[in-house]
Amino acid sequence: LVTIVVGAVLVTMVLDMIEDHAILAMLRLAERGVEPSATQVAMQHVVSQVKFHTGYFALFVLGLVVPRTSRAAVALVGLLTVGTLVQGAWLYAAPDGALPAGNVGRWAGFLVGFALIARLSRVDGAARDARA
Repeated sequence: LVTIVVGAVLVTMVLDMIEDHAILAMLRLAERGVEPSATQVAMQHVVSQVKFHTGYFALFVLGLVVPRTSRAAVALVGLLTVGTLVQGAWLYAAPDGALPAGNVGRWAGFLVGFALIARLSRVDGAARDARA
C-alpha cells in the first residue's frame, strides 16, 4: 500500500505541474489578446479534477497504512480516511455558494493533519532517544 501511496502522490505532483504550466500558458496568451478556447478550459478542468481525485485517493490510502500506535495516530487515520471521504463528498456535492466554507474545512484538515504528524514525530523521536 505504501507503494500505491507514493505512486499516487507522484502522479498528483506531475498533474499539478501540468495544471500550473497550462494555466500560465493560457494567462500569457490572454495577455496578448488570445482567449483560451472552450476545449482548453475543459481540458484544464479535467486535469485539475483528476489531480484532486488522485490526491484524495493518496490521502485515503495513506490513512490505511499509518500504524495505530497512539491516540494521535488513530486521530490521523480518522482524518485521512473518514475526513477525506467526507471532505471530498462535501466539495463535490455542495452548492457553489458553500464551496468557500468547504475550502476552509479542507485547509483546516491539512493543518490538523500536519499538527498530528508533528506530534507523532516528536513521540517517535522521544521513544528512539529513550531506547538509545
